[in-house]
Amino acid sequence: MTPDAANILSSLREEFYDLFQTAMKVPVKLSKGKSLIFNPSMAPVASWVDKHNRINCLAIYAHTAPDALIPHRPLVLRITVNQWPNTANQASKNSKDPQFNRDWSWELSLLPEQIMDFAPWLASWIESESRSTELMKRAPHALEFFPHPTLQTANVAWTQDALTRTAAGEAAIAADETVAA
Repeated sequence: MTPDAANILSSLREEFYDLFQTAMKVPVKLSKGKSLIFNPSMAPVASWVDKHNRINCLAIYAHTAPDALIPHRPLVLRITVNQWPNTANQASKNSKDPQFNRDWSWELSLLPEQIMDFAPWLASWIESESRSTELMKRAPHALEFFPHPTLQTANVAWTQDALTRTAAGEAAIAADETVAA
């Protein structure tokens, strides 16, 4: 990831978490990590306990980013909710302790200029618990939905603009590879 893309990600993540914390109706804790790695299990995380005493988490990381080899690759961000790494601590045996929410998960791929629009909307959507398609239709940017490759309880969405820019970026990369050959 280029230094400029890393700075953009770090700044947007911090600002998003501030907006998200304000919009949520329950206390939200933030991890202190500064990782910019593509691996979501290494990214700083926002977490909260819902009214069902379940621990939930939200992470933001770069799905794609420009780097030294492909400097014109688009920066596309990904927000994940409740996508726990397999290495997450096992739930407590004490039923009074909060348990990890593994009932549903969600991921959204979007452009950097779109992320702030999603903070209050995402908080409302999470808190609604119905996660209805009606609320999805009121997303701040048009969404396209896809099945998750491995999780039945996961929803995957891309903003239409992120899909378009990613396709355009892939076409430019392919054109550069053809010219270089």
